[in-house]
Amino acid sequence: LSASDSGDMADLALISVSMRQGKLDAALKAIDSLEKKQPGRALTADLRGRVQLLRKDFAGARGSFEKAVALEPTYFPSVSKLAGLDLQDGKPEQARKRFDALLKAEPGNSQALLALAQYRCGRQGESLATLSRARVHLVDTLGLDPGPELGDLEGAVLRHDPALDVVPAVDAGRDRCPYPGLVPFETEDREVFFGRATD
Repeated sequence: LSASDSGDMADLALISVSMRQGKLDAALKAIDSLEKKQPGRALTADLRGRVQLLRKDFAGARGSFEKAVALEPTYFPSVSKLAGLDLQDGKPEQARKRFDALLKAEPGNSQALLALAQYRCGRQGESLATLSRARVHLVDTLGLDPGPELGDLEGAVLRHDPALDVVPAVDAGRDRCPYPGLVPFETEDREVFFGRATD
């Protein structure tokens, strides 16, 4: 179906389902197909990077996200993944520079994330100033209510909330159950599997 479709809907659906099912080779094959149909898209490089993250190929993922940003410098999903990898590698200053470059190209984009990156660099004052600029931009330029999230983030920065500390940008891996509320089975749960030999 995706081969006969000149658009990207079938390909994106196939990629999404393959990734959710952990069929990463199938996802990469679908990404290759999409790239042949529509070359030079940041989305394709970003999807490849996401699959590489699932494979824990961090260097490959970084290369794919960098390719996406080279194709489209303001492609936020890849910029944020690169910043997350930077933070994971203990390079918060590099993450901040990525958001600075994004904001230089699009001054109203993702200022709360820049504030978070600045906070993680130990720059609380800059973080609060950025949040203030975000509030002014939302109200005066866009005519939007900033919403409670911005205020919550300001409060967290002021309180030095530990939840703002650097956390890995990448999922812990396959040992986490993808279904919320359920826990993965362990070897001691083998009795619940009827008819299975002991592993």
